[in-house]
Amino acid sequence: MDPTFGVSAPNPNVIEEDLNQLWQSVYENSNRVQKLEEQVAEVQKYYSTINDQVNNAKDKSQEKHVIGTKRSRQGGSSKEANSSNTMKEVMHQFSTIFHQASYSKV
Repeated sequence: MDPTFGVSAPNPNVIEEDLNQLWQSVYENSNRVQKLEEQVAEVQKYYSTINDQVNNAKDKSQEKHVIGTKRSRQGGSSKEANSSNTMKEVMHQFSTIFHQASYSKV
């Protein structure tokens, strides 16, 4: 009786070629992920800078206008909510791009 059950041994050249293609794909995807991480860091830095500027402007506004502080606080919180929603949107878009890049064929 044949111990291989009619299955021939795999060709070592084919296996090596497949492994090389796999490693190349892993390398390229790793580079893509690194670039995307750098872009996310830039976006986070940008929005944190804007948030700091908004907070500084809001603080100055509250110092100058003691009367009507309730209105300026409400306006500030809506701006913060808008920037928070914008950040969530950007992160969602990044997530979509990341998944597309991760699953695309090389």
